Amino acid sequence: MDLTFDESQDALRELAAELFAKRSPVARVTAVEATEERVDRDLWADLGGAGLLGVALPEELGGAGLGLVEAAIVCVEQGRVVAPVPLLWTIAAARVLAHATPPRPRARLRALRRPTRTPASPSVPRNRPSPAVPRNRNIPPAPRNRHGPTAPQKHNATPVPLNLPS
Repeated sequence: MDLTFDESQDALRELAAELFAKRSPVARVTAVEATEERVDRDLWADLGGAGLLGVALPEELGGAGLGLVEAAIVCVEQGRVVAPVPLLWTIAAARVLAHATPPRPRARLRALRRPTRTPASPSVPRNRPSPAVPRNRNIPPAPRNRHGPTAPQKHNATPVPLNLPS
């Protein structure tokens, strides 16, 4: 089995690598991460203009008609520079909407060709718990010692002998 990339996948990788390297230097990523939104809108628009947001969408919905392997190639290149864009979540949501039965959600996918804004994502201020995670205040805190959380206590169950054939 040959697992090497074909020419189109190599070209996609080179396009994504060039775009991410050019638009996401370390100083830019640091500056974007310091903002409240933490999403690089300029890079997001460039990704849409290059067709990388719809890489795994069918052609009839304005995508490239490629698959999840190609989407993973783009995500790997994003990860190399830690570009602050919600690429993976957008690709996953777009794949779900692409297979949606009603035409209305599918029509929204055409906006990925030329995005004017980033997708709605919860903006959580730093050092605060996510509002999406419910907190159960009735759970007692884990026991601690001077080295941190303690190991779980041993149970007092008696072992049951197994009668295995010898």
